[in-house]
Amino acid sequence: MEVAAPHKLIKWAVRKLDKDQLQASYLTLTWSKEVQEGEGTKVTVEKMIEVVTAACDCAMPRYGPPKRRKAGWTEEIAQLCKENNRQRRLYQRCEGREEAQAVAGQYQQA
Repeated sequence: MEVAAPHKLIKWAVRKLDKDQLQASYLTLTWSKEVQEGEGTKVTVEKMIEVVTAACDCAMPRYGPPKRRKAGWTEEIAQLCKENNRQRRLYQRCEGREEAQAVAGQYQQA
């Protein structure tokens, strides 16, 4: 028996739920959906998850602030930041050991 991959956890701002909109969108999305003979439970569950997710998207906003890019942030800066973080982690891991001096020099150059 195959185990389905877990779905990505989605959070919605439930406090901003519009119940009428949820009901209307759910009814609209399921209006033309029919269960097909021999379709299997897995496929039916996947379709139902899609319907519920779409209805929730219509009825309430997603939870959390939108990820905004910072002004002036470029791909080059992102790569430099990533390399800097990598070097810092390497340094922190070997801090207090003999190789710390060599890694510290690499971190300072980054």
